[in-house]
Amino acid sequence: MSERLKEHAWRACKRETASRVRTPPSPPVKPYSLFLSFCFIFLFIIQGFAQNEPTLLRHTFKPGEITLHVQKAIQKTSEALDKIAALPHESRNFANTILALEHTMAEFFDQTQPILFLKDVLVDEETRNEALRCETIIRKFKADVLIRGDLFRSFEVTKKNIEQRSLTLDLEDQRLIAIWDLKFRKSGVQLQG
Repeated sequence: MSERLKEHAWRACKRETASRVRTPPSPPVKPYSLFLSFCFIFLFIIQGFAQNEPTLLRHTFKPGEITLHVQKAIQKTSEALDKIAALPHESRNFANTILALEHTMAEFFDQTQPILFLKDVLVDEETRNEALRCETIIRKFKADVLIRGDLFRSFEVTKKNIEQRSLTLDLEDQRLIAIWDLKFRKSGVQLQG
């Protein structure tokens, strides 16, 4: 028995064989995406310096100021959407209809997204409740945009114009068309008479 204890534990010293499953290496970072990230950060910093004010989220509001901000954003967006819908059907293309629609709604999102955040973090209860009421207004406006028949018809005419002119769009543009098509279809605007 004592001999057994003195024996070297060969099994413990044996190197385990590596598993045959290999984890693939991470994909290489594309220089283009890295370049875009740096450009975005640079522009964000420059924008703050150009305005001579920090680009921090504003958190102090007077009563009624949040509602006024949201109403102005809705009015500005509605005017831009009316211009898009008023374009003649023959002149519609991807840039002046679908891309313009995307940019207009993205700008509205940029103007109103801080309000949706502030409703959860403001200290003043009155201002927080005002931001909460504005959230309902913002969401209703977004839904109303998607059920606008004139915008849907403009979108459909633009899709037909692109097909008739045999224009080839890159994958991002095709995806943008598919996203807006899905948004309009989900809203049920095509069912309106």
